[in-house]
Amino acid sequence: AHLREVLDEHHGDANTALSKVLANGYPKKNKRPRLTVGASEASSSTSSSSTSSKVGDRANSQALLPCPDAEYWFDMRKRQSERKLPASYQEEALILLLAEFVELDRKSIVLTLKKNCNFYAPAWKFLYDAVGMLLSGKPLPPPLTKLRRLRPRKLMPEKLVKDLKATRLRKEVEFVRSWKDNVQEEQERKELRKAYLKVCEDEGLLLECECCFTGAIAEEVIQCSAGHLFCAACTKQCVEHKLGAGDEVHHIMCPSTSLCQEQLPPGELRRILPHNLWASLQTHLQRSSVQAVLSKHGGDVESNVEQCPFCDFVMVMDTSKEENKVFVCYAEDCGKESCRLCREESHIPLRCEEVEKKSQVNHRLSVEEHMSRALIRHCPACKKKGVASAILKDDGCNKMTCPHRKCRAFFCYQCNEEISKSTGYAHFCQHPLSPGQSCTKCKKCPLWSSKTFVVDEERRVANEGLEYHKRYLQDHEGNKLTNDLAVLEGARETLGRGKPLTAKVRGRGRGK
Repeated sequence: AHLREVLDEHHGDANTALSKVLANGYPKKNKRPRLTVGASEASSSTSSSSTSSKVGDRANSQALLPCPDAEYWFDMRKRQSERKLPASYQEEALILLLAEFVELDRKSIVLTLKKNCNFYAPAWKFLYDAVGMLLSGKPLPPPLTKLRRLRPRKLMPEKLVKDLKATRLRKEVEFVRSWKDNVQEEQERKELRKAYLKVCEDEGLLLECECCFTGAIAEEVIQCSAGHLFCAACTKQCVEHKLGAGDEVHHIMCPSTSLCQEQLPPGELRRILPHNLWASLQTHLQRSSVQAVLSKHGGDVESNVEQCPFCDFVMVMDTSKEENKVFVCYAEDCGKESCRLCREESHIPLRCEEVEKKSQVNHRLSVEEHMSRALIRHCPACKKKGVASAILKDDGCNKMTCPHRKCRAFFCYQCNEEISKSTGYAHFCQHPLSPGQSCTKCKKCPLWSSKTFVVDEERRVANEGLEYHKRYLQDHEGNKLTNDLAVLEGARETLGRGKPLTAKVRGRGRGK
């Protein structure tokens, strides 16, 4: 392409064109700017572009400025996981904020930055909103203070941004600048719309909505095939009500009070609805179409209509279930392989009855986890603070010390109660006994584990597992769960070897 241009400039003289290319070199392409989190998609259009086209370009580039980015950069709770900020970041962030907000006191800016853990973006957002309040005549929020005279700048913010050394801060500044431009363009778009609405109102060009009977500009009006007009707000409310009802959605009917039987065209709905609502409507329409196909062919034994058990994808299979047992989902966000017979994930070469179902796996894991929790003790002092300090012993003294280095509290392994320093060993039986012997004179916890401690613990945990299993079956009656879990068989054998559990053994380890 470049050679053709040079040849055209020199009227087809190949020698002259070649000499020029060799002398000046081949032109280099401009490198495409790297996109960072929150960065704008491309540079702004030329000054000759109209305002409407600029607003449209910004709307198309908002995919690079989604709300989750703003929620991340401006939310302190989501940024707590970031590693410690370097000193250069904190120093440059403060200098940049002082240069940007010259109408605010230095001390108040320093306090704001410290309040936001020295993160630039949330501190900048707080100061930016405060200046907006100040311009609208509202008082500044604490700890901000307005200066009587603007603070003189040593360097302009643009110069400071250009010389930033902290890479993380540079990315934050890029996002903040893009977010600010987006907000300003949105405000400008609203002002232009307000002015355009005033012009249309003065010239009588507004269209009346048949729901709310208010005037709306033609660009924000939708009409059905019969010509009934509705504004964007009423259309949005109508679609939200239809989706919120929970019924199958095959189309959106005209909401006119004249009982119009026409539909609202999908193209018009897409033009006037917000992007999120339009995407939700499309999902409901697809799901309703799938249910209609399944209700029509699903009861037919010879029908080969199959739906992915993990999403709404449906297709017609050329072979029967016996010939081809695997269903491959072609949805972009799924792509899983499932068994057409049991509707679980593909388990080839195993048969369906040889594979443990997901509900059975959840049942088994839940019982095993409950029995493990019943066996392990936790420090009651740490548990109150939301910290998990697990302890497990099989013999010895029942006065336990929390292994957590910041706790080191005492508690009883028998009843799992915290023991204060003033109580100490007085929590336990003080009568002279041999290690492991039970006391008949008091009901205090023994200082030493009994000779049958290990067996009692096994039987207590087995009993806990069986009781939990019964409750689980009651809560999940429709899942066709069985009683033949390996862990339960072991629990039944453990309980069958000895005497019935006493109330003292059943309640051991639970605390009061």
